[in-house]
Amino acid sequence: MVVVGGGVVGLEAAKVLSLMGAHVVVLELNYAKLQDHPYTHLHHLEVLSVHEENILYALEGALGLVGAVLQTATATPKVILKRHLARMQKGGVVVDVACDLGGCIETIHQTSHSNPLYLQEGLLHYGVPNMPGVVARSSSCAYSHASAPYLLHFLQHGLKGFLQANTPLVANTLGGLSAYQGYLTQEGIARAFNLPYKSPREVLAQL
Repeated sequence: MVVVGGGVVGLEAAKVLSLMGAHVVVLELNYAKLQDHPYTHLHHLEVLSVHEENILYALEGALGLVGAVLQTATATPKVILKRHLARMQKGGVVVDVACDLGGCIETIHQTSHSNPLYLQEGLLHYGVPNMPGVVARSSSCAYSHASAPYLLHFLQHGLKGFLQANTPLVANTLGGLSAYQGYLTQEGIARAFNLPYKSPREVLAQL
């Protein structure tokens, strides 16, 4: 199995696939960030930087391909091209998590829960944008469970205390700030829509 992208989604997918017994190769655009990631050792993931030789090596005989590359407010770069897919086993599966932003696989396009699959290049493609919607109740419970500690911390410590939080349970809250008093605090989104931007640290300094 091949996973393109070593962010949260990509590594979680790689972990699950490894636990199911697959040999997993992770292709990462920013290879250095994964060199010391605990998942790579705990789950025996093979991590490679993205370039032509590694893509061809990783896809040789692969049964599955998961695209997990996301760039906020911009089209996802095409990492896996149509010609690369010829290396995979016929009848294999292609999934792209960011298909709603174009996906990192050239042959992916959006499908729906009612008609999720199509066959291209001899491979079964799945391009549903809202994949957790397949199990709506379970995913809602999971999201609520994950967000509850953040909500409780905010109620207990206020906005400034919340944005300064850095604990094992509540971490990187400053990076989660999206907007404040008319300013977007996510630079990529502000630039994409030409809207006023203020960095989260500037906001924190004003509180």
